[in-house]
Amino acid sequence: MALKHLLFFAISMTLMAGPQVVKAQGPLPLPDEDLPVPGEPTQPAPRPNPAPKPRPNPGKPPATTPVPPSYPNQPGNGNYGTEQKVIYVQRRVMNERFNLFALAGVNHQRYQGCIVDSVSVNVMGSDIRTQIGLLINGNVDQWVNSPQRYFEFRPRYQAIIGQVRMMEVDVRGMSDIQTIALNIRCNGNGGQYPNPGPNPNPGPNPNPGYCDPNQQGQVFPVQLNVWQRLVGNARFELSPYFNWQQYRGYRLRSVRFDAVSFMNVSYVDFAVNGVFLGRSQVGPWNQAYELFAQNVVIGQNAQNFTFFTQGDLEIRNVTLFLEDCGNNQPVPPPQPPRPR
Repeated sequence: MALKHLLFFAISMTLMAGPQVVKAQGPLPLPDEDLPVPGEPTQPAPRPNPAPKPRPNPGKPPATTPVPPSYPNQPGNGNYGTEQKVIYVQRRVMNERFNLFALAGVNHQRYQGCIVDSVSVNVMGSDIRTQIGLLINGNVDQWVNSPQRYFEFRPRYQAIIGQVRMMEVDVRGMSDIQTIALNIRCNGNGGQYPNPGPNPNPGPNPNPGYCDPNQQGQVFPVQLNVWQRLVGNARFELSPYFNWQQYRGYRLRSVRFDAVSFMNVSYVDFAVNGVFLGRSQVGPWNQAYELFAQNVVIGQNAQNFTFFTQGDLEIRNVTLFLEDCGNNQPVPPPQPPRPR
């Protein structure tokens, strides 16, 4: 009976108090995106890129004064010494010709009278049929067959810049060349002959017809109207074009001529009284060639001037450069050519 009253009391209290309702506290926040998701690999959160720092502005750089290039061996100013001009090739060369003065930056006016003692060529290897030659004013000075290492060209005659207008290295065949160097020597006055003073003509020569090799006189050209085509092994005399008796006592400095070969290569030799002065290798294009003479005095050891040719070529515009040896004789005008 007591249990029955207790159960009734509990039910009554429940009806009086009513159901306990829990007040909602609002929706819960969603999880952050960078929290790991179950079942997926964990990845670190990306770091924000910092803002770039402004670079300091150094402002306008200070003005610089250009330094003129140094030329240790300037002729005419009493400077002297040696200088080497290096041309860096560093490649394989096939049938190519190098203009040394242009590539080495040799200025003819600044180096006037300086002497090219030698041309050094550093070769790593060459084909067995390769030839490398030194050309002076378009004329062949010497050749080397199939060079395999360092070698030097030494000009047979004194290569004075000014008289030598062009110096080239001609490669015929295939060769691996590293460097080509010009070894230049400048004397105190920059040249072979002393600079003339205020009175370059000291007076009459005590020995007419004799030229002092240490005295530089006035050089003038004598142009010959030559236009001759020669075939094979030919001989061409200049006697009909040049009257040597009219220029007795003058010194022959050089002979210049234009030539063109109608074959691949032709050759021209120039001889005075049967003595050969040099050979020019003529190519298939019109070009000026010049051969220099030493101690050749007209009337003393020079009366006959002859061209000897090999090949099919044409010679034009022959010019003889003569020097007054100080005989106090007026330079006569060149005689017109005789008709052939």
